[in-house]
Amino acid sequence: MNSQYSIDGYKITVFASEDFGFSSSFKVGKLPNGQWVIIKDRKSRIIMKDGHIIKEQAKIIIDMVDANKVCMGTTAPVCSKTKLFLEELDIDVFSLEKIL
Repeated sequence: MNSQYSIDGYKITVFASEDFGFSSSFKVGKLPNGQWVIIKDRKSRIIMKDGHIIKEQAKIIIDMVDANKVCMGTTAPVCSKTKLFLEELDIDVFSLEKIL
């Protein structure tokens, strides 16, 4: 189940989420420009409860790898309130493309 993903045509290098202290259901990756990505590959809507979890995940990634910024890529629809919440935290939300 080694899926590959891209955002706007840029391939994401996926890392083992256990290295960041996350469960295996979460995926973390890095774009070629050095920006870290939280990958949410699912069909159900991203809601505010998820937004708070993403906020904590982003903080862990920033602290562990000294990243300047973290974004989120998802295949699911995102609640507008959640998207605004994340963008106010400087976590951009992108549509994720799955490479087969």
